[in-house]
Amino acid sequence: VQPVMETVDSSVKGAVGSISSSVDENLMSPLRDVATSVSDSVNTAVDRSIREATKAVDDSIFAPINAAKESVTSAVDSTIKGATDSAIGAMDGAMKSAVDAVSSNLFSSDLSGADTTLE
Repeated sequence: VQPVMETVDSSVKGAVGSISSSVDENLMSPLRDVATSVSDSVNTAVDRSIREATKAVDDSIFAPINAAKESVTSAVDSTIKGATDSAIGAMDGAMKSAVDAVSSNLFSSDLSGADTTLE
């Protein structure tokens, strides 16, 4: 009886091991593959969503700031150019007036009665 029981026990253990291996190979392995694939897809989608949300935040915050900065820079440049052009124009006008005044005084002096003889 003992050898028969050992043979039956060994056969049952072998069958259970074979069934367990078959279940793991045919059912659990594909389930693990599916779970890994789903996990990878979810991680990829989450990463993409985070990147898109970050870009949207950057666009909504920094785009107006950059536009305002460009506008201010342009206004400052324009103001400086206008002030510089105006100052140059004023200096040019003042210099011309001074030259005209000196020229007028030099060349329109009344020389009547002055001794113009050369010695």
